[in-house]
Amino acid sequence: MPPMLVRIQLTDFGYSWIPDPNGQPIVSGPPAGQPYLWTVFFKIDGDNVSVGPNFQLQGQSTVVGTPGNQGDLVSGDISGDEYSVTLTIPAEIATWVTVLRPIQMQGNMPIPKVGALPGTIACAAIINVQADTPANAVSAGHDALNTAIKQQLDALLPTFGITNPPTPQTISADTSALVSGVQSAVIKATQDSLNTWQQAEFVLHFKHPDYPLMIAPLLFSQTNLASAPAQGIPIQQTQNFTVYFGNPPTGDIYSQGPGTYQLSGRLTADPYPLSMKRVLTGLGDPPPVGLRSLLNGSVETWLLTP
Repeated sequence: MPPMLVRIQLTDFGYSWIPDPNGQPIVSGPPAGQPYLWTVFFKIDGDNVSVGPNFQLQGQSTVVGTPGNQGDLVSGDISGDEYSVTLTIPAEIATWVTVLRPIQMQGNMPIPKVGALPGTIACAAIINVQADTPANAVSAGHDALNTAIKQQLDALLPTFGITNPPTPQTISADTSALVSGVQSAVIKATQDSLNTWQQAEFVLHFKHPDYPLMIAPLLFSQTNLASAPAQGIPIQQTQNFTVYFGNPPTGDIYSQGPGTYQLSGRLTADPYPLSMKRVLTGLGDPPPVGLRSLLNGSVETWLLTP
């Protein structure tokens, strides 16, 4: 199982909903406000993880945070009355390029009857809506998100082994507990960053805290990525919500309709030594025999070159 160069990039976030066919005005729908994105990338692979003598995993996950906070998607509020909105995600807050490596026995020895376990790469994207939470508290919550994800993954790591390797399916089985622990850490860090008066304003509902609109976990296995097409795999994560129609002054609801949040992007994975070969073959040319010499250096250096 060769290492592979993986690039994850989230490109767009948006929502859409269908107006009431009878012309009823909206009572409640997508919130008006300024959305912003928190993105955390992580992987469990041979960089920092190996299989110990007990055939269970040992080591630690690799977690990479990004700088996004309030105002990172758009300046100005978005009206909840718009039928469809698409926001472009800046590359610097939602792109990660890394080499995904198979997991081997301690000392880089092949695992008996298996050879190696596939690495797993993932992205956790959280779309928040800005309300009254101060910027310093939001920043503290984002930092806590990165730390909590690493702590939760590292605690989960020893539960995996050669009979139950870390895959999107096995990690998803523990997602509820992982998300619960992470949310608690983020809420605590955010609240601890508020002074006494700010805490009182939120408790008395004079002000309203920022809140998550969409949480999108995206997980990929090295096994599946080995067969990814050269143009990459489209990423599309959706989450449904309900729009209510009726009488806005009184709040009376006469009908309701569906709406959808959508997060989009693309993942590319080029396993060595097939990257150059795939490109040349796709162009109809035979691949060169001396691929390594053409690269003029180590394969790993070439993989890491943008």
